[in-house]
Amino acid sequence: MSNSPVLRFLVGISLAAGLACAQAGCSGGGDTTDAGNDVNVPDSSSTDAGKDGATSTDAGDAGDAGDAGDAPSDVTVTDAGSDAPPLTNPTSIQIQAVRNAAVQAPADGGTVSLPVDDAVVTYVKSSIGSDPAGFFIQAEQTGPALFVAVDPTALTPVPVPGDQVSFVVTQVVSVASVKEATAITTFTRTAQNVALAPLSQDVSGATNLVTGIDGYESEYIKMDFTVASPFVLSGTGFVQAQVTTAGLSGNASLNLKLRLPTTAQASLGIDNGCTATLTGIMYRFGGVAQPSGWASGDVAGLACKAPKVKSALATSLTQTVVTFDRNLDGTTLHANGDQFSFDHGLLASAATLSAPTQVTVTTSSQVVQTNYTVTVASTLQDTLGKGIDVTANTAAFPAFGSPAQLQLNEINPNIGSSLDLIELLAKSPGTINGITIEQGISTKTILATLPNLVVAQGDLVVIHLGAPTSSTESTSKTDCSDASCYGGAWDINGGSAGVTYSGRVLVVRNPNNGTIQDAAAFWTGTPPAAFPTDVMSIQGSGDWLPANCGGNPCNTVQLAESVSVDWSSCGNTASGSSAARKANADTNYAADWAVGPSSFGSSNP
Repeated sequence: MSNSPVLRFLVGISLAAGLACAQAGCSGGGDTTDAGNDVNVPDSSSTDAGKDGATSTDAGDAGDAGDAGDAPSDVTVTDAGSDAPPLTNPTSIQIQAVRNAAVQAPADGGTVSLPVDDAVVTYVKSSIGSDPAGFFIQAEQTGPALFVAVDPTALTPVPVPGDQVSFVVTQVVSVASVKEATAITTFTRTAQNVALAPLSQDVSGATNLVTGIDGYESEYIKMDFTVASPFVLSGTGFVQAQVTTAGLSGNASLNLKLRLPTTAQASLGIDNGCTATLTGIMYRFGGVAQPSGWASGDVAGLACKAPKVKSALATSLTQTVVTFDRNLDGTTLHANGDQFSFDHGLLASAATLSAPTQVTVTTSSQVVQTNYTVTVASTLQDTLGKGIDVTANTAAFPAFGSPAQLQLNEINPNIGSSLDLIELLAKSPGTINGITIEQGISTKTILATLPNLVVAQGDLVVIHLGAPTSSTESTSKTDCSDASCYGGAWDINGGSAGVTYSGRVLVVRNPNNGTIQDAAAFWTGTPPAAFPTDVMSIQGSGDWLPANCGGNPCNTVQLAESVSVDWSSCGNTASGSSAARKANADTNYAADWAVGPSSFGSSNP
């Protein structure tokens, strides 16, 4: 980005005021080629230098914006990017004036009357999930640009990319640092089929997309990228993933996130490790730069690694669902199932594509309590024509009816009204029917008995205790529409008792008071007298380490606490801090756990 946003802010105000006077026919200050005194722009890396109106000289005060005579004299500003001349394009000056007004507006928006003449529409988007409908405008390749959060279908004519339009902005707001015009009047189209290529910036090599996001926000961009993380939720109906570019990689790219509608990401099959080119808009969420598209067609040149087998799950004694990490080409799937082989004498007889990333294989009858492995042939290909990765073409699974293996993953025992949360991670697929979540060993309380539900390896289960407003899900992770439910997990209502917020041992136990699947010890405040006994019990069963306290039994409260997880700083709301495994660590030591930001329903950080 060659134009500094602070420079735009200062010059935009003085020039916009001069332009307004010239249009109104007033005397003085009407020469928009000068619009005040000279502006000097030395290089610097001052904090916040790239933010609109963030200078300490108050040059961006909206109260001064209407009087060209108040333009600052010989103002020196700091440039967050490269040195750039002041804005001279009249439309760019008008756009910057609207952006400045949005910065100064109250949190719920402000009323203005600011004209924008002959701006080019670069992108039009419909309402998706939490995103409003609207369109983006700019006049020059280096911006500035503006998001007009007005439904295009409510305007006449309906704007499309390449239209040149004029209007008056009457309402502005800044939402997560995105400057928006939320109401306009006198909308007209002054030209059509304006070429967009001259307005598109190739930002693949830019090194300041994050640190200088103010200078790129809402602008029309092209970017070559590599997806560097799994996609996670990013507002209703959207996902995002870290990406790297030629200009940004490693820690410098942590806040560079490709954002797409969930449906577009799924239809493309784009995921971690893929490379592609985006033609879209540089969006943002606060300090996070979000190169964005709102349609699958905004992503081109997609190239991904060979598809891998993610998991297998027996859904009956004669059917197994095999899940892959990429969308499959159904035309390469053999209906007779001969691309799927099993051990222990299990034979495939048919295969159907039951979802873009899943194949349901019909087999001979499984033997209960037997663990199987499926191997998939590389003749099965993804939608990009790549065969299954021969280094990741197998998955193990238990026979239908075998219990899943669950692990305690995240806990908040301190939520008001005992609405405590316990998250479990499925370490292996199977049914969770009858598995119990318990508090204590010597005197136990059953916090939840899990329902008849089959989970896949890697699934998350969130148990809602107390008297929750959530409902137990039975067919999909989105059955529950209550705000307390988590779209990335199976939500299950537990018992009426919450977790006691002191020293406690929590246990995941097989059905019918069976063996322990997982256990962990936590403490805060004054634990009960039985706490050391309970800690020693799970040490003795091999479910918690170290096996003793320096060679001695952990038979005092102080010793038991020394080997347990300190959860004393958990928050008292569902969104507050919780105790969670660090990136799903599993050594059975207290060091596996830490108290930090809530991540229920998604992977632990």
